[in-house]
Amino acid sequence: MVSVKVPPQLLEEVRTTKRDIDWPEEIRGFIQDRLRRWKAQRLLEEIHAEHARHAPRPRGFGSDLVREDRDSH
Repeated sequence: MVSVKVPPQLLEEVRTTKRDIDWPEEIRGFIQDRLRRWKAQRLLEEIHAEHARHAPRPRGFGSDLVREDRDSH
């Protein structure tokens, strides 16, 4: 159970539209979506922090590895 205070005018609009809009489902959906976006943002922040801890590789590092692997066969 969640309780939210809204201005009286807004509450009246919600009441007049409750036949057409399933407000509890709308609010649940909003909360789920917001939590999903929050978790994704936190994960990105963790990934960026982990990435920042590693030293940058010199230019051409990746292509050198590919070339080395290709030439070893």
